Parts: sequence; structure tokens; C-alpha cells
Amino acid sequence: MAVEDGVGYLVGAGYDMKFDTNLIAGAEVLYHVFNDDALNVEVTNDETACRLQFLKKANMQQ
Repeated sequence: MAVEDGVGYLVGAGYDMKFDTNLIAGAEVLYHVFNDDALNVEVTNDETACRLQFLKKANMQQ
């Protein structure tokens, strides 16, 4: 089934928080709506994540 002249939108929000030098946690919510004569879809998805960040120290010597 092909969707030709549909109308839709996407709304989302997210937040990240740094707990330590290398630890970041976050959450995100997305809401999708797509409407067409043959197809109407509403989807909400959410995500949580915890990430480790590894940074390379720059050599400050000249």
C-alpha cells in the first residue's frame, strides 16, 4: 500500500544528565502521527539510556 498525499507530524522531548565525568543517563519520548485516506497511524515511543563517555586527554606540552 503506497501513501501518496499524507499529512503528519512528530513531537519529542528528551533530557540528559551527567552524573560523573564519564557517566551520562538520559530519557526521550517521541510522538508520531501520520494521516492519509487509507492509513492513520499514531505511535508513541520512549527510550532510556545510560552511556559511558571516554575522553582522550590532550597533550598540553609545547
